[in-house]
Amino acid sequence: LGFVWNLYEAAWEEKFQQLEAYSEENGHCNVPQRGTDALRIWMNNQRARKDTLSVDKVRRLEELGFVWNLYEAAWEEKFQQLEAYSEENGHCNVPQ
Repeated sequence: LGFVWNLYEAAWEEKFQQLEAYSEENGHCNVPQRGTDALRIWMNNQRARKDTLSVDKVRRLEELGFVWNLYEAAWEEKFQQLEAYSEENGHCNVPQ
């Protein structure tokens, strides 16, 4: 019959599969702020609920490369760029 006993779990699985498809298509799971609103909202909800998600859900998200802290990830990316610039130029005084 296909009866769904747990609507929350079914909805979670549906969104996870959408994220998985997005990741396969784009090579990452960093859904942009524009478009794909429902998926982006779901992702933000997962970030907010990380401490209450099951270990299995956290593991599955992390296997996709899910970014839990967007600000920390952005900072780390820019810092790596600065390190590369410093190695190449011998200083961190990036021209504007």
